[in-house]
Amino acid sequence: YSMYHTSRPPPSPRCFSTPVPEEEPEPYQQPIRILYASQGGTAQIFAQQLAEALEEHFAQIGVETQVTIEGCHENKPPKLLTPGQALHVFLVSVTGVGEPPDNGRAFYEWIQSKDATGKDFSNLDYTVFGLGNSK
Repeated sequence: YSMYHTSRPPPSPRCFSTPVPEEEPEPYQQPIRILYASQGGTAQIFAQQLAEALEEHFAQIGVETQVTIEGCHENKPPKLLTPGQALHVFLVSVTGVGEPPDNGRAFYEWIQSKDATGKDFSNLDYTVFGLGNSK
């Protein structure tokens, strides 16, 4: 007698006729920091392309979002991370057999050091793009 597989009676017809307002998702307003480390420049090129694509996307939807690009070698490692203040997008290439590129080595060594292990990164919003070679 019912298409429902519960012991409850089916809902009244008015439940189906009441329109449910669609909620618009909140636009992304947090700044985006693109951080790159590259041996031959590929990650830097991708960082620039990503920044341009993000700026174009946000302009099309009418949202002002700051997008910046910075090499991992351009600042001291702790200053590169700003938990709770930006989305961090890492574009990192590898060299040799999975080694960090020269301009990312200081950050790589710092993030594994005792100096970094005591930091609170629980509010750090980040994503990582790893660039490698299958040869």
